[in-house]
Amino acid sequence: MKLLEYKSRWVTFTFLILLISIVPPSYAFALASSQFNGWPSSTPAEQGMDTAKLVEMMEHIKKSNYHTDSILIIRNGHIILDANFYPFTSEQKHNMFSCTKSIMSALIGIAIDKGYIESVKQPIIEFFKEKDIGHLDSHKKSITIEDLLTMTSGLECKDSYQYQWSGLAEMRSSTDWAQHVLDLPMAESPGKRFEYCNGNSLLLSAIIQNATRMKTLNFARKYLFDPLEIIAFDWEASPRSIELGYAGLWLKPHDQAKLGQLYLNKGVWNNKQIVSSKWIELSTKGHIDTQSVQYGYHWWVAKTARHFPWWGTESVRSYEAVGSNGQRISVLPEKQITIVITGSMKGEGTAQYTRELIDSYILPASASHEKIKANEKEQVKLDNLVNDAAMAVSYFWNSSNEGVARDGFFSYTASPEFQFRYPIESHKVETVTESQVMRMEYDVNGFSASIIDIPPGVEAEDFGPVFYANSDFSNNSSNIKVISNSAIKLNCGTNAYRTEIEWQWKKSLPITTYLVSVYKDGKCVFIDAHAWKHHDTFKDLIQSLVFK
Repeated sequence: MKLLEYKSRWVTFTFLILLISIVPPSYAFALASSQFNGWPSSTPAEQGMDTAKLVEMMEHIKKSNYHTDSILIIRNGHIILDANFYPFTSEQKHNMFSCTKSIMSALIGIAIDKGYIESVKQPIIEFFKEKDIGHLDSHKKSITIEDLLTMTSGLECKDSYQYQWSGLAEMRSSTDWAQHVLDLPMAESPGKRFEYCNGNSLLLSAIIQNATRMKTLNFARKYLFDPLEIIAFDWEASPRSIELGYAGLWLKPHDQAKLGQLYLNKGVWNNKQIVSSKWIELSTKGHIDTQSVQYGYHWWVAKTARHFPWWGTESVRSYEAVGSNGQRISVLPEKQITIVITGSMKGEGTAQYTRELIDSYILPASASHEKIKANEKEQVKLDNLVNDAAMAVSYFWNSSNEGVARDGFFSYTASPEFQFRYPIESHKVETVTESQVMRMEYDVNGFSASIIDIPPGVEAEDFGPVFYANSDFSNNSSNIKVISNSAIKLNCGTNAYRTEIEWQWKKSLPITTYLVSVYKDGKCVFIDAHAWKHHDTFKDLIQSLVFK
């Protein structure tokens, strides 16, 4: 196995998902503490929920290989379950990935309500009169806002798992993303067939900016976030400062639930109409068939049939915002339930897994619409499971002697012994090479520590810029450049080298690899971190290395 073969696998499992919804470091942001107020807490039984079934769900999550970060269930306006899984906490913002699209839908509805946009039937070229649009034929001229919302634009987008999101990579490698999407040739006439395309959602954000003369983030703050008392958020933007529309929005789970509850309440929040009830109804009904469910205006719409022996079959309607890595906001109007699930899940089946939590546990638990008899024993179990999920744990690699992460420090006690700090919010992921003694992820950024034999004929100062940089990053890497390489002295007095390498994933996502390498006791020890954001965090991390 090549020294850095794990980069290819790390990219495959991490950046392939990121490619759907994350982009360069140009982003708008707001930072402040937020209190989730206005919704009382309640036991599940008081709101007609079977506590034992929720206990089963929590035990299932605990045993699962998927990394759930939080699950929040609200019924009848009461929080009946609020579980956060270490190291995630309720005060952290979470990447919503493609759940952002449903926020974009709400903003389009508000823009229509406010008169900035005439209707969903308005042709989109009316908002881009200053642009010289390529392949402009009668079909492209007829694309409407509704076509963008329902993913039926007809553009040859090639932006889904079927194409490995190659169209998204092409868009992001361009200098003007909106122009790139507008210039795409037509694959078919608009309004005919569902074809997932992140570029459609980017155009919706550009339309908001062009129609309102406000940045989409500022429009969202004024007309949606402020009324919902959402004050902690990040929203990433394109190089032309257009908020993505398709992804890149970060909200706390409690604030994500406000969107679901706003829709459940038909657009009303604190007795004020934030989004018209007409838009809520229109955007959350199925407009076009997909392979498994229907699609509304950037909402997934489905019905789930549940069979209950004591009264027959019940058909439960839901509409949902769904994002990569296990993100989901589900609204079940007939049940008066809002659900928010966040995760740092990898691999196939994450969407099916989070849907299973709803279909196999939450829906069966909600059979009654009235208060049911409390089961004190099961309530104690549920409380304990929620408390245990949030408690700090120690991560071990191979054995406790070889590596343990605890309280923000990783310690390797075999020879050569060393230690370094890591962000407390990080979680353990599997190592992918024999040389790695630990591997973790922090907010979709990866870092690891490795020990190898000193490469023959390679001087310590050349390890980073020559040996490491010329190793196999991955077949999808390009523009690999060594930015710096300098001798440093660690806090323990050990001589080391610090290297920075810039490269691009699929010619579109800029990554910086930070590396500290040391020749010690006949071995090469190195810590590397691959970042598209949180650069200062990783600079501090790799230079916190000390030897005992």
